[in-house]
Amino acid sequence: MRRGSLLALVLLVVSCRGATGPADIRVALEAEFELALGQAAEVDGSGLWIEFMAVPHDSRCPPYAVCFWAGDARVDLFVWKEGLPGREGREVELHTNPSIGRAVATFDIYSLQLRSLRPGFRTGENPEYVVTLRVVELSAYYR
Repeated sequence: MRRGSLLALVLLVVSCRGATGPADIRVALEAEFELALGQAAEVDGSGLWIEFMAVPHDSRCPPYAVCFWAGDARVDLFVWKEGLPGREGREVELHTNPSIGRAVATFDIYSLQLRSLRPGFRTGENPEYVVTLRVVELSAYYR
């Protein structure tokens, strides 16, 4: 009896996650697009998926403040491609400050580019982050 109740609870939680989180979107290759925290995007015709997982570090300087450095925000994404065995993917870490880390990463034949992160600095405990990304097919440049 307990096992059945636990299973029902787990299924309820999993089904509610999709209902309360941002809806997944479909985006065009080479176009800039925005993702809210927890949202995923499928790149048209590629089978490539990108999910905005977290901003675990944000030390960017607020506007009009006097700071000795610009700071940096780290954006964590999870990227996978349909058709790969077991829906294999990997975590990708991008940075807003190029002197700290890379703002571009590759996955399969694609380049993922971090264009911006809003808000422009950490605001409160749980900021409603929105990341702007662009995906480019690398093989298109070598044809």
